Amino acid sequence: MRTPLLHETLREWCVKFSAHFVEELRYRNAEAAKTFLTRLLGEYNVPEVIHTDQLRSYGAAVREIPSLINVDHQQVISTAHRNNQVEQSHRPTRASGTSAPWIQAEETGAGVSQPARP
Repeated sequence: MRTPLLHETLREWCVKFSAHFVEELRYRNAEAAKTFLTRLLGEYNVPEVIHTDQLRSYGAAVREIPSLINVDHQQVISTAHRNNQVEQSHRPTRASGTSAPWIQAEETGAGVSQPARP
């Protein structure tokens, strides 16, 4: 027989354990970044500059790897969404209806009385 799990119990668990989960995820992300950079250093020479996104795990990994201590670490701001506004301005807009209701009446020939034009 299953015991019902109440929403309040889940909420209490989230409050109690969320800090632990966040800390564990940060540690894992930093370890993954450190592993990634170590593998790159095994295949390539030590760079003069490292460009990464704004994840804190990369900064932590760069500080922990001895050969990267003197390397300039540049955090790049993502430009992925900057072009979105420009792209949207070229996108055709979908009209929610016709801009002039009398055009529809003339095209259908339904004999509907036309509204007064402004």
